[in-house]
Amino acid sequence: MASSSSSVERRNIFDQIALGCISHLEQCEECRTVTFQGHDPISSHEILLWERKNAPIKLPEDMKRFYSIMNGFSLNWAVDIDDRLVAVGDMRTLKLDQIIRHPCAEPTIAATSVPFMENRPVPDPQKCTLFLLDASCEMGDIVLLYRVPFGSADAAWKHDPDSSVLSQPEVWLLDTNGQLHYICASFTQYFRLAVVHLGVLGWQSAFTIDGLSETTQQWMNVFCKERLICDRHLRQEILKTRFV
Repeated sequence: MASSSSSVERRNIFDQIALGCISHLEQCEECRTVTFQGHDPISSHEILLWERKNAPIKLPEDMKRFYSIMNGFSLNWAVDIDDRLVAVGDMRTLKLDQIIRHPCAEPTIAATSVPFMENRPVPDPQKCTLFLLDASCEMGDIVLLYRVPFGSADAAWKHDPDSSVLSQPEVWLLDTNGQLHYICASFTQYFRLAVVHLGVLGWQSAFTIDGLSETTQQWMNVFCKERLICDRHLRQEILKTRFV
């Protein structure tokens, strides 16, 4: 079990790399509870074991650095409405041993993802491997998408350990209907997006055709209005693409 001093230290480190997110929330008079948990860091040996188990897939370097500081985390916060705590924000990543291959058999790609893939080719979901990153979202699972099929022993990248497709997964939302929605190109980018959204519940839906719910927009209007403006612009681009 982690000591209280190490827990405080990880909390402070997280606050530094998360642009003072915890401190900001604690200073908001509307917030009543801010709860953070950062798990004990993993060793290089544990990373090696994970990669051996999931070979030839490798963890991206930014995830290795983060998980060497803390083995996943959770940050959630709530407000008080009529003497009742209401959860507003939650951001988290799974512990390394929980980052497992996703069982979804036949995912599809949402057409609205295409314009935001930074000129990347659209992946064939049947030739990709998905790993869980966060399973707590109401709209689906946050996954790491590797553009390689799982378990192809004769694949060329098996013989090229430096191949970027093995260690540079993208982050996607796999919704409850099995449809994939592109969010960003790396773990670091996803972490930054979560931070600027303050983890407001449902923020990932900004990258879907349905867009942010009214409730999510209302909370963002209070706590991260600048990001709400950006997400509304993003939605306009999505709708324009859909009807072109």
